[in-house]
Amino acid sequence: MKFTSTFAVLVLAAAGVAADFASFKVETRGIHTSVNDLSTLLVATQGASYAEALKIDAAAKKLNNDLKTATGNAPKTITKAQGYALLTILGQTYQNVTVISQRLQDLQPVWTQKGIAGIVKSDISALVASIKSFGGTLVTAAPESLKAPANKLVTKYLVSVNAALAVY
Repeated sequence: MKFTSTFAVLVLAAAGVAADFASFKVETRGIHTSVNDLSTLLVATQGASYAEALKIDAAAKKLNNDLKTATGNAPKTITKAQGYALLTILGQTYQNVTVISQRLQDLQPVWTQKGIAGIVKSDISALVASIKSFGGTLVTAAPESLKAPANKLVTKYLVSVNAALAVY
């Protein structure tokens, strides 16, 4: 009887961990979607319209929120398979991060002229902080064999986003 009770508790605990990771994976996919949305908006704009700038600002804030939510809900540890799944999602996301960074750099003169470069800088700074936090959480949760690749990916993200921040 005691074995059955202990086994049941372990099964329920494992199910909870699996559910936590499943939710975290969905949130990570949400980050991917938010990055894609922000990238699409930035590629489509020439920066001349305040309405477009407001949409971009809202998309940047949504991405920042998604990063904060995922960081807060991240599991304490992940398995190797889970780590590979996350690295795959985030690796695919990186290309659009570079597009975002480049477009932000390209649009800096226009947005400085329009007087909104300070808002853009604030958004980028918030994203840098959230990426550091999310990335640190991901690296901490990763199994030892994936810590180096996870850290490398986080570093790539930060280098890219910091390049945009540097021009503001």
